[in-house]
Amino acid sequence: MKTLWLDDLRNPFLNIEGTVPLESKHVEWVLNFDQFTQWIERFGLPDIISFDHDLADVYDNDRQEKTGMDCAKWLVDYCLNHQLNLPRHYVHSANPVGAKNISTLLDNFNKYNKSNLVNEDSKPISFPIGEQNEKLLTKLFQSIGDSQEIITTLKYNQSKMKRFEMAATLRDVEKRLIEISTALINFKK
Repeated sequence: MKTLWLDDLRNPFLNIEGTVPLESKHVEWVLNFDQFTQWIERFGLPDIISFDHDLADVYDNDRQEKTGMDCAKWLVDYCLNHQLNLPRHYVHSANPVGAKNISTLLDNFNKYNKSNLVNEDSKPISFPIGEQNEKLLTKLFQSIGDSQEIITTLKYNQSKMKRFEMAATLRDVEKRLIEISTALINFKK
């Protein structure tokens, strides 16, 4: 199993604190936000990610620090954009508030993402699609789009029809009021 270890200080190969996940067979060590995002963009998601929060990664002119939380947010966006589940994750940070924030974000994303069609290994399930099936799928999606357009048109026409019916009803009421007014005028004479 490949583990991506995010930490600016703790060397995962020494594992002095014993925080490297036991199931790790291969560990890749990244020190900051840029290395984290570049590694994932280049190699894809690892099997496990272990997060530190405070990375001492000073960034931008405002001296805004990029933290493990920024990495976790980026990871959530990456998984959403690529329709992937998160890999298994741990937080080994000594910052309890930062660790809790990262864990909460990732756990909440996992709850939200359970409805996606992915298998337990966090890899997308792929279905072989032949040329004929691809054409059928294209027609199906086109039909769905056409159906949505028709529904929108029907709803618009339905509201137009209601306005037309209301206008016709108002015209009838107006005619009836004119008839009643005329009858009252004639009655007074």
